[in-house]
Amino acid sequence: MTLVLALRCCCVCCCTSQDDPPLLKASKAGDAERVSRLLAHGHDPTCRDSKGRTPYQLAANKEVRDAFRRFMAEQPDAWDYSSSDIPSPLTPEMETAQQSKKAEKRARQKAKEKDRTDGKAAAGGSSTAAAAGDSFDDELAAAMAEAAAISNRAAASGKAKQVGPAASSNSS
Repeated sequence: MTLVLALRCCCVCCCTSQDDPPLLKASKAGDAERVSRLLAHGHDPTCRDSKGRTPYQLAANKEVRDAFRRFMAEQPDAWDYSSSDIPSPLTPEMETAQQSKKAEKRARQKAKEKDRTDGKAAAGGSSTAAAAGDSFDDELAAAMAEAAAISNRAAASGKAKQVGPAASSNSS
């Protein structure tokens, strides 16, 4: 009587067949929960596909990559992780630190965006004042141009009255 127990997936039984092993399929599909279950049931994270890529390299998203790294943290001696290309374990403390860092980054971005919108509102108020100043300058220029035009017409028609110092010197 022969008794065969398969506690772990070995590369000979899964990776030499035409089909990819379940861990590779789950990793490619982006199914982090399934990847975690398969790893917990002994599937080999060092297994490779026909092109020599590991399940970690084929991970469809960050959640799947984190599942591999969490397993590495929980089971540090289960596999030779250097051949699986999993870069480092992911402990709960590391995840907490990452989340707080991400929250701080979001808070900085919100503050920066608020400063930008406040700056635009302040600039909008001063641009209104600047526009009013430009409007006054435009009116003044138009009035001066009109006065010059009237003066030119009067001088051309000979009906101009001299005003100012030149007028007082001519009348004496």
